[in-house]
Formats: sequence, C-alpha cells, structure tokens
Amino acid sequence: MTEQKAIQDQIPGNHCFGCGPDNDRGLRIKSYWSDDDRTHCDFTPNPTTAPAPCST
Repeated sequence: MTEQKAIQDQIPGNHCFGCGPDNDRGLRIKSYWSDDDRTHCDFTPNPTTAPAPCST
C-alpha cells in the first residue's frame, strides 16, 4: 500500500495558517481522502496553540 499524500501538500504555495505546509507559524493540519469520498483529519494542538493549559 502506498502512503497517501495530504490534500494540503498538493496545493502549490499553500501558506494558509490552518493547513498550509508553507506557513512556518501555522498549524499545518493534514487532511486525507477516505474510501467513502469523505475527508479525515486528526489534529492534536501543542501547548502554544491550545486555548488553555488544561485542554491538551
């Protein structure tokens, strides 16, 4: 099985704060297509992006 490439990584020059791999300070969220034509994303915030110290 080949590893699936994230949707965001297929967009040239993607500097979106939420998902852009070209944004050094962004969240760099990765989404993938599932087998039933839906997208799937898992995201765990790090301490600098979490809304409160007890939320991670």
